[in-house]
Amino acid sequence: MRVKSPADIGALIRSARKRAGLSQHDLAQKLDVGTRWISVIENGHPTAEIGRVLRTLQTLGVDLDADVPDAPRGASSKSPPRTASPGLDDLDSIIAAHKPSVRR
Repeated sequence: MRVKSPADIGALIRSARKRAGLSQHDLAQKLDVGTRWISVIENGHPTAEIGRVLRTLQTLGVDLDADVPDAPRGASSKSPPRTASPGLDDLDSIIAAHKPSVRR
């Protein structure tokens, strides 16, 4: 699921809660928050406290991944662009890059 808005976060929480078989009341008790807070979050409230939202996602077993786009072409930067970490399928290239070169 691509998350682009508070409403998307709310939908994600609602979906994960239902998949876990929890009512809003059950989840509120686990998080030590009111049922109203769960309802507000699930309805996409835009100013929710990020710490509570992340704790809610963690409680529901939801992992978040983020992609950081490359800098647009022509954009000036004081530091060199970061490269993405290679995946496990790039293991051969990682090993080759770290092997000492043999000169004859």
